[in-house]
Amino acid sequence: MRADKKGSRGKKAIEREFDSVSVTSSASMGSEATDVDPFDEIASQLLDLKLGSKLAAPALQGLNQLMSAYVLQDKCASWETTLSHTFSQSIKRGRSELAVLGARGFSLLILNLGLDDNALKVWETIQSDLIPKSLSGKPIVVRCASLDAVALGCFVVEEDFFKIKSTMEAFSALWKHGNATLVAAAIRGWTLMLSSLTEWMAAGASFDSEISTLRAFLESDVTDLQEAAGRALALLYTLGMEILTDSDDGSDTASICTSASQMDEMRDRMRDLSEARGPRKGKKTRALQKAVFRNICSFIEDGHGHETKIKLRYGDVLTLTTLEKHIQRDFVRSILQHGFHRHLHDNTLMHDMFNFRPRRVVETAKLTKLEKRNQKSPHSWSSKLRTQTRDWERVQKEVYLHSGY
Repeated sequence: MRADKKGSRGKKAIEREFDSVSVTSSASMGSEATDVDPFDEIASQLLDLKLGSKLAAPALQGLNQLMSAYVLQDKCASWETTLSHTFSQSIKRGRSELAVLGARGFSLLILNLGLDDNALKVWETIQSDLIPKSLSGKPIVVRCASLDAVALGCFVVEEDFFKIKSTMEAFSALWKHGNATLVAAAIRGWTLMLSSLTEWMAAGASFDSEISTLRAFLESDVTDLQEAAGRALALLYTLGMEILTDSDDGSDTASICTSASQMDEMRDRMRDLSEARGPRKGKKTRALQKAVFRNICSFIEDGHGHETKIKLRYGDVLTLTTLEKHIQRDFVRSILQHGFHRHLHDNTLMHDMFNFRPRRVVETAKLTKLEKRNQKSPHSWSSKLRTQTRDWERVQKEVYLHSGY
C-alpha cells in the first residue's frame, strides 16, 4: 500500500485494514458464517492495541456498537477486567475522541451487566476514575459523557443513600459552570439519581438551594437547559406531593414539602414555555419545547402526564405513566440509541427498571436458499414424498368406500 506525502496511509485505508483484521459488521453477530465471535475478537485485540494507534478508535467504536445493539451480559462479565481497564485508560490518557468512546463504553458496560456482581466492580472503577475527570480537567464533550456514566452507574448499582446524595451534590455543584451543555448534562444526571430515591430517603432531604437554581434556569434561552430544569422541578414536585399524601404528620416531610410548594410560583413560566412564548426559535425546537413542557405541566397540575406506549416484538406493549419512568426511559435511550428496543425486550435490567416482563417466543432458524429449494420447492424430495403419500391415502380411501364394508 502506498503511503501519502505525509507518510500515513489515510483514514479509509486504515478502516479497511481494521475491518479485514478485527471488526466484522454488527449484523454478522447472528450470521452462521462467522467462525470467530466479533466481540471476543475485538476485546482480545484491545489488549495489544496502544491508545496512540489509529486502530484504537475504530475498535472502541465497534465494541460500543455491539454492546448497544445486543444484550451481551455473559460476554461483558467474562471481559469485565479488560474492558474496564481499556475504558479507564482511554479517558485518562486518550484524546477527546477516545475519551468519549471510553466514557460511553462504561455506560454500555453497566447496562449490559445489569444486576451482575461485576457491575459493582465497574462502578468502583467509575468512582475512582470518572468522577474526577467529570468535575474538571477535560473538554466539555468528555465531561458530559463522563457525567452520564457516573449518573447511570450510581442509578443502577449504588444502594447507599449517603453515597447517592454525595454524588448528587457533586453534580449540583457543576450547575454554577458557565457552559450550558455541561450544566444540562449535570442536571439530567442529577434528576436520574433523584428518580431512584424512595420516599423515606427523600423525606429528610432539603432541596431548597437546588430549586432556587433550577428556577433561574427556566429563564435561560437554551432549550436543553430549560427542559432539563423543568423535568427536575416537576420530579421534585411530584415526589414532595407523594410524601405529603402518605405522611400522617408533617414533622419528617416539612423540608421537601416546603420546597415543593414553591412550584406554584413558577407554573406561569412553565405555561409560557408550553406555549413556546419568548425568544424566537426554530420550528422543531418550539415543537419539542411545547411537547416537553405540556407534559410537565400535566404532571404538576393533574398528577399524571400523557401515557407513552412502546411497541415491542411479538405484540408486547410497554406503557409508561409516571414521570420517573419517562425520565429513566429518556436517559437510557440516549445511551443505547438504536439498540434501546432490543435491550428493552431482552435485558433483565430493563425489565426490573420498568416492571415489565415481555413474552418469550422461540424463533425458528432461518433457512438458506439451498435449504428452501430442497425443502420448500414443488420439485423437492420432501414435496414429492408428500404428494405420493397423499395420493396413496386417497387410493386407500377410495378402496375403503367402494369395498362395501
